[in-house]
Amino acid sequence: MIQYYQEVGGVNGYYSVVLTIQTDAGNVEITTCDMFFVASGFLRVYPVPAHVLQGITIEISLTAEELDGAVIEIFDAKGALVREQRPVTSTVIKVDGFDVPGSYFGRILTGTNEMKTVKFVIVK
Repeated sequence: MIQYYQEVGGVNGYYSVVLTIQTDAGNVEITTCDMFFVASGFLRVYPVPAHVLQGITIEISLTAEELDGAVIEIFDAKGALVREQRPVTSTVIKVDGFDVPGSYFGRILTGTNEMKTVKFVIVK
């Protein structure tokens, strides 16, 4: 039996980033504009959890139009870009193993400029 993670409904909602800057006069907050993310179709990642250096597989339902020019970026828990794969040429994406355990966030930008997201964990 293969374990996988599938988030029904995805991470639908409005998201923004708040940057807090400390100054001599106090804290200053800068907020980005809200961006709406919506999930459609299915998205799976397995194995869950994956071990260090173990590859993962991401399955996503994309039309041919969405797949054309699609890109996947993977970020660590601190928001640093750790992987980028372009172009995505299949609805089954193989990602090489990670050296560092932790939580990761994958962002798939489709050829139709839609955003799909996936979360996964790498353990020792």
